[in-house]
Amino acid sequence: MTVVIGILTNDFSILATDTRTCYENDNNELFNDQSLKLRALNYPHGWLAGLGYSSFLDHYHELSCRIVNPNTDNYCRAYAQVAHAMLQQNPDQLNDIIDSCCYHTFIHNGDVELNYSYFDENSESRTVALLKNKFQIGFPYNYPAKSRKWIVENYIESEIDLGLDSIILKLLEIFKEVSSKSNSVSKICEIGILNKNGHIQKYSFSGHVDSLLTIYQDRLKSDSVEYTCHLPTD
Repeated sequence: MTVVIGILTNDFSILATDTRTCYENDNNELFNDQSLKLRALNYPHGWLAGLGYSSFLDHYHELSCRIVNPNTDNYCRAYAQVAHAMLQQNPDQLNDIIDSCCYHTFIHNGDVELNYSYFDENSESRTVALLKNKFQIGFPYNYPAKSRKWIVENYIESEIDLGLDSIILKLLEIFKEVSSKSNSVSKICEIGILNKNGHIQKYSFSGHVDSLLTIYQDRLKSDSVEYTCHLPTD
């Protein structure tokens, strides 16, 4: 199970995910925190992260890297194409595939985009462009409804500072909240950024959520002190 957190602004897009893979051994739930779930895409694509069937997501990632013109329609066709090919080989994968979903970032006509691909109630592939300036969260399927509601009310429905560091800090707060209430989510957070402010930058970083929170809290405090020191005085 996985958590995926994404956000899109006029200048940048961010995708974040955890690194935990859960499995069972002798009736005990075990996990590995070394999984790489944030997948890099070739430029002008950005990053891809999904929830669900890892084999399907891996094949979709491979095909997405070959899309010459990234846009919502082409991602949707690729999503359906991968599902069709896998089901021809093994129809028993149907439920695992249609329960999967995926977020991807890319540059299209000079704009940063964040798309979401999934299967609807008729098992048809759908890809939609997500709204700007709102956190998008793919929760682990067993995440408590009450905790989900709290995050929605406090982070998705509330206004946010659109500065990059401020958004990363809020994202890390969400990540910590989810990981603290779900043993299927690691404390390690991977973050992929596609930034068009100035020249286009694509980069990623990862670390323990508490360490990253400290870094960004200190960074914002430093920015605030520096700004205060340069305020004009009478």
